Parts: sequence; C-alpha cells; structure tokens
Amino acid sequence: LPEIFAALDPTPIASASLAQVYPAMLADGTHVVVKVQRPGVERTVDTDLDILLDIARLVRDRLPGVTPFNPVELAEEFAIALHEELDYMREGRNADRFRENFAEEEHLYVPRVYWEFTTRRLMVQERIRGIKIDDLDSLDAAGYDRERIALHAARLVIKEVLEDGFFHADPHPGNLLILPGETLGIIDFGTVGYLDERDKANLIRLYIAVIRFDATAIVDQLIRMGVAEPSVDG
Repeated sequence: LPEIFAALDPTPIASASLAQVYPAMLADGTHVVVKVQRPGVERTVDTDLDILLDIARLVRDRLPGVTPFNPVELAEEFAIALHEELDYMREGRNADRFRENFAEEEHLYVPRVYWEFTTRRLMVQERIRGIKIDDLDSLDAAGYDRERIALHAARLVIKEVLEDGFFHADPHPGNLLILPGETLGIIDFGTVGYLDERDKANLIRLYIAVIRFDATAIVDQLIRMGVAEPSVDG
C-alpha cells in the first residue's frame, strides 16, 4: 500500500451492500477514492439470486397470469445486472464511455478512473467534492440556481437516453453532486442501461405525447411499447 498511496483513511466515506469506499491520496498527491468489494459478497449474491429464481419459478407455475411479465425472465435479468455490478473493470469502462459521450458538455463531469490500480474487485477513481443534488439548503447557500441545474440535468438525461442509448441507471442523490459552475458530477457507473434504435424511437414518441399532455396518445404508446396491457382502462 505505501508504494501506491501516500495516505489511505481506514474509515469509509460510503458504505453499501456490495462495497465500501475509502478516501486516499496517491503517491503524487492526487486525491482519490478506493472502492473495495466486500469479502465473500459474490457467494452471498449467488445464494440470494438462487433463492429469488426459485421464488420466481413458484410464482410462474402456481400463479399463472398474476403478472403481465414473466417473473423468471425478470429474475434472470436482475441476476445478470447484479453480476455486472460486481465487476469494477466493467464499471470503469462504463465511466470512460459516459465521459466520452459527453466530451463536449461543460455542465457534466465524470471522475477519472486510475486503471493502473483498478481490478475486478477494486477501483481507484478521482475524488470529486460537491453538494448532493437533494441538499437544497446547501445549494441555496452556495448561490446556485436550482432551476438552471434542473435544466442542465434534463438536457443531459435527454441526450443519454434519446441520443446515446446508453444511460446511468442509478441516478439517486448519493451519486449526483453539484460542482462549482453548477456542473453535475456523476459517480458510480455499476448500473447502466442500453437502448436500441427502436427503444429510442418509442421513447421519443412517448416524450412528445407527454409534452402535448395527450393522455390518449400516452396510453396508446405505452400499449405499443408493451408497458401496458391492451385491456388497460385509458
């Protein structure tokens, strides 16, 4: 550790079910965070997913028609997503792709991944400091314009979903920081989503219907997308 880090605080600044995050300083004085996967978490996850899949099969076999979605397929999709979230090399690549997609955007910042120190179970990333997006009092005290921040965020969401088809799928307040210049800093790219051209076209149609406050068109589009059953009461 002393060969890589000038300092490494043993007290985590973030803690979740899969990992903990520690503040550190590289040998050259760069402030970073170190995301470390919990020991044995893959075994725990596999056990839980096996249980979830068994329950999904029971629902499918004993309660047919209880849901318009196939519970086994949902459980399998969840298992794939969770296993991907356990691979920090993949998370780092997601961050790099997101940063590249928004290379021309001045109001978005994605911290750098230090690949020379990153493995499947450990990631070293640039540390960014900002105000959590839901800390309204602190945003006001800093003199930030909340409406302008909201407009920046909306524009970024539209681009990642409707243009890129590659989006951050876990945008809770803990992953969104407001940096100086009312720039949105995004962290934790363990969960991302992908949309093909058909998906994007369907979402654009839905978006237009929402903007027009056209309830009938919204319902029709949700049915067309398979989100709602044809028998839904409009």
